[in-house]
Amino acid sequence: MKKFTVLLIIMVSFGCTKNRLIVKNFETSNSLCIDALLVNLVSSGCKTIYSSRSEDLVYLRCDDEDTHDAGGILNYEFYLSPTSIYSEAEDTELICSDSNITISTSEKD
Repeated sequence: MKKFTVLLIIMVSFGCTKNRLIVKNFETSNSLCIDALLVNLVSSGCKTIYSSRSEDLVYLRCDDEDTHDAGGILNYEFYLSPTSIYSEAEDTELICSDSNITISTSEKD
């Protein structure tokens, strides 16, 4: 039974490492939510991420021309705010929250 468990762990490890995504020049933001969002945007094919900032909110979206046809995460806008002051806006959905940042999303217009 022990050999089977070790073999299973090795097989799963090789399966996971085969499909690893490598994002060039990636530097962590120290927020799991922000890191996951950025890695998912890039892995979906986004080449240009647009951002703007207001007093308590950062707005992000993929700014590539052909995102509408690509579907998935590229068809959404993301709103990042400090977790301590987060309040859900109308027509948005909470997708991630950690100790520092809360991210909500809505479909692009």
